[in-house]
Amino acid sequence: MRPLHLQALQTRLQSARRILIHPCPGADAEVLGSAVALRDALRETGPGVVLAMPESPPEPLGELLDLDPAEQDEAGDFDLALRLEADGVLVVCPGSEDLHLSCGAGQDSRPTGPLTLGEMVFDLLEGLGSRLDGSVARALYVAIAWATDSFQNDRLTPSTHLRVGRLMESGLPADLLARRLFREDSLEFLRLLGKVLAGLMVALEGRVVFGEVFWPELGCLASEEDLPRRLAHRIDLVRRSELVVLSCERRDRTFQVLLRSRHLPAHQLAEFFGGTGGARQAGFVSTGPPARVRERLLEALAHLGA
Repeated sequence: MRPLHLQALQTRLQSARRILIHPCPGADAEVLGSAVALRDALRETGPGVVLAMPESPPEPLGELLDLDPAEQDEAGDFDLALRLEADGVLVVCPGSEDLHLSCGAGQDSRPTGPLTLGEMVFDLLEGLGSRLDGSVARALYVAIAWATDSFQNDRLTPSTHLRVGRLMESGLPADLLARRLFREDSLEFLRLLGKVLAGLMVALEGRVVFGEVFWPELGCLASEEDLPRRLAHRIDLVRRSELVVLSCERRDRTFQVLLRSRHLPAHQLAEFFGGTGGARQAGFVSTGPPARVRERLLEALAHLGA
């Protein structure tokens, strides 16, 4: 698989006659919003474009993005396929080597382009001369807002605000979209969140906050792949905390552990457990219980002198 530059993908899109857009399984709002923006913008330019959904979209994305799972039934032969993932776009051309257009930071951790998929798609469509309004603007806003946790995490850059400003010029209802994405939720989720909040534990004089949720508590929410992220986003509001740690039990009895940090090095902490991530958001999988995670994380913080 060879790397691909933005301009090269623009050239391929301009010459393609039938394009298949395929979000990765378990795609979140960042990936789905980017996929819908590509679909709607490219359909304006003429080629046949099909968005093949791997599964039904989670609420409220189906309604917000006008996603129709039945559309994938139209998929057939194509001369260009785009597989969208959070770190970029895999470009499949029948009969030739696969290509990859990456977003994010380079190997030296300096930004080499947009840090989110939605922003990269914005630049791609802008270079094609596509209109960035209507459903395209709405989908890109959803993608970028989700990727940046409502413009609050370390993927946010000055260029992000400039791109979003361009989208808002089209008159999209940013306040209503943000409400649907970040403030509204199901009664089942809010009840679970209440249990997690009631069980929060603190350490280091409130600098570190620990939350945990166990498999039997998930109920009908167990199938929602973005559940840990949504819970961590709500817990990361504790005043004066510098690190929030959420341990969420999975079906196989391991724990997905999410780290959200304001000042402490989340990525270095995750590396102690074989995990990855950035300075503000990171994670790992633990085979031990949350109590052991708490103990080892505090040891890691002491080792780092934090």
